[in-house]
Amino acid sequence: MSRLDPVDPSETDEETRQFLERFEDEEMEYLPHGLQIMAHRPEIARTFVDFRSAVYGGEVDNELKLMVGHLSSYVRGCNFCQAHTGCHLDLQADVEDEKVRAVRNFEDDDRFTDRERAALRLARDASKIPNQVEEEHFEDLREYFTDPEILEIVGICCLYGFLNCFNETMATTLEEVPRDWAEDTLADLDWQIGRHA
Repeated sequence: MSRLDPVDPSETDEETRQFLERFEDEEMEYLPHGLQIMAHRPEIARTFVDFRSAVYGGEVDNELKLMVGHLSSYVRGCNFCQAHTGCHLDLQADVEDEKVRAVRNFEDDDRFTDRERAALRLARDASKIPNQVEEEHFEDLREYFTDPEILEIVGICCLYGFLNCFNETMATTLEEVPRDWAEDTLADLDWQIGRHA
């Protein structure tokens, strides 16, 4: 159970209610509990969505961005965000479950291209504490990405750094759709709902 109750959109001011409903309709098909918790301070929720939109916009495909977010969340130990990113890879980007399951072993799996591996290496090493990114990561990235695209990939790592910390700290209750997906697809890999039940 979440440490702060999610805000019920019907109990907010009109502007916040419309913002939350628009996000649900246009982005996720369900209202994320984390965003409802952020809505205790609507300016935080809106700023988060603006940043999310900025890093998910741009030129790098969302499939790769979701894989970056998924691996970042795995490295940081956030089961909540692993469920969300994995579910969205499957349902929105139409990535096979087996490839989603293989993200954590991308270096040795033939399903991943060298371009994907360059981005995933950055995600893995940027998500470790202390950060283990070196100049070689950027040399590798520049073979496949422009500087603005590299910034998008780093932005995704940063976005999930925030989300991982937020959802683990708040013990955000995992919504039914990503929970069911993760229980069916990731449970045998060491994924557990833990504090997000």
